[in-house]
Amino acid sequence: MERRGFTVRVYNDLFRKKNIKQFNPNLEIAYWSYDGDTENKRVSKANRTYRAGAADLQKAGFRLLNYNSHYLYFVPSRKNCTGENRRYMVRDLKKNWDLCVWDSDRGRKLSSKDGVIGSAISVWGEGFRRSVRRKDLPPSCAALPGNDAEAIGSSRSREDAGEISDTDVRDI
Repeated sequence: MERRGFTVRVYNDLFRKKNIKQFNPNLEIAYWSYDGDTENKRVSKANRTYRAGAADLQKAGFRLLNYNSHYLYFVPSRKNCTGENRRYMVRDLKKNWDLCVWDSDRGRKLSSKDGVIGSAISVWGEGFRRSVRRKDLPPSCAALPGNDAEAIGSSRSREDAGEISDTDVRDI
């Protein structure tokens, strides 16, 4: 992909402490979770033992995007789109998150913003069998910034959305 003029961006899951140097240093890494947000304590501990943390990747010179799943992931539903929940999310984000907070809500921070090139709020449509439309959301969610489009989510495949397919992976 890089040879075709694209910047390759990947999630952090496959980076292990011992294999960091095997990867192209021009990759941009979307760092979402240190342990994969699993509720299985054994799996969480194993992931934390072997996975590269944001500081490891920063030290290796990768460009990082902070996609912290605790503060920056949102799955709209009638249950979590109440005004009370929305106000809590905004307060929690403003009070506890900044560009250097990378390990969920555990308080771990990078010592500097060096190499951190941005972040994103991820809105996921999990649990929906069709597009989520403004009329499907309670008023408190429809008022969220960025909900101007008719369809908020989409049932399109990853390939339809312009993401890479399995056949493109060999070119990375």
